[in-house]
Amino acid sequence: MPIPSRFTRQLDRLVGRWRTTGTMLAGPDAGRPFSGSDVYRWLPGSTFLEHTWRVRMPDGLHRGVEIFGLATDRRSLFAHAYDADGSFTASSIVFRGRTLLIHGAELSFKGRFSADGDAMTGQWSTTADASPVMTVNFVRKVAT
Repeated sequence: MPIPSRFTRQLDRLVGRWRTTGTMLAGPDAGRPFSGSDVYRWLPGSTFLEHTWRVRMPDGLHRGVEIFGLATDRRSLFAHAYDADGSFTASSIVFRGRTLLIHGAELSFKGRFSADGDAMTGQWSTTADASPVMTVNFVRKVAT
């Protein structure tokens, strides 16, 4: 069985169920809120992390799956996202302390984890010119 890389172990901080809320910052839905949930779990072998989401955006329900893993250079992380509308997005992932950076061809994300790691606040922006698209807040759901 492969031993998880120190890079993939960084993804541990995402594992769990998260309540997701946010506000659109651009376009016809600017100022409108959205909410949903995100779930992150290790696939067998703890080499790849699966992320599923279900978010009610102002324009309707958005769902999908994303796989995080170690890039072929074995020194960086990637994410491949597939949504219910048939779109595919490839991104690079970087952790810098409590900051999570996601960089894709069209959109990029910068988020900061709380000190206890059970919340993160961030913003999606266009990659080309860093125009704000939406703010997002994640709060880890505590099992009862």
